Amino acid sequence: MAQCWPLQMPPTPKSVLISLADNANDHGECFPSVTTICARTCLSERAVQEAVAWLERHGALRRNMRTGRSTTYAVCPAAYDPPQQAHPRATRTPAAGAPSPRSRRTPPPHVAHPTPAAGAPITVKEPSKEPSRNKKSAPEALQCPDEVPEQVWADWQRVRAAKRGGAVTATALAGIEREAERAGLTLAQALVVCCERSWVGFRADWYAAATPQARASPYRSAADARDERDGAFMHALTGGLAGRIPTQPRTIDAERNDVPRLVSPRD
Repeated sequence: MAQCWPLQMPPTPKSVLISLADNANDHGECFPSVTTICARTCLSERAVQEAVAWLERHGALRRNMRTGRSTTYAVCPAAYDPPQQAHPRATRTPAAGAPSPRSRRTPPPHVAHPTPAAGAPITVKEPSKEPSRNKKSAPEALQCPDEVPEQVWADWQRVRAAKRGGAVTATALAGIEREAERAGLTLAQALVVCCERSWVGFRADWYAAATPQARASPYRSAADARDERDGAFMHALTGGLAGRIPTQPRTIDAERNDVPRLVSPRD
């Protein structure tokens, strides 16, 4: 097998030759099956058969096919006749002083582009279409009003940006100012409330619902008004005892005709 390593041949026939030489005896003879050669060389059966035919054609292998029995192989590295390599196609040598194909395609790096002469026509290509003048420019950011401190305005802008409220428009600011007036606040006070409660905008009913004095506010909800009416009715019905813990038991004697008839505000 050591004589097979220096032989120059394609990788597929050489791997088959090395496998056969590894199985051969001292006389270079062996008889492995094609399946065994495929398993040892990781080649397909067709590749092994073509490699065996190539080795036999170039004298590195002799094959003896026997009917009904396995084929025997004789490894002959000394008789190997490598295939003749085709001579490369002769290239034409350019004549002395003739430019090379590369120099004909691109100018040499040191050659500068010629400068147009004075009075030469201008070859700059003008655009065929004029730019459209109907493009709408982005609206400018609304400036801080004079009555609002700049720090309050900046804090409110950050709150809107965090909640993706968008840019402040003059219409939105006018609505906030109108709602602040309904709640009895100035624009600056309304924006302070927005910063404290992370509001993007301001509504008078929001402010009334979130204020502890909501019951005294004219913007209290219908449920608050209903609870107030029910409390007044219970106060009148019990003579002021509703909601108070009595210190000692009291018994009130009264005739049925002496109890005034009270009308519920729901009637």
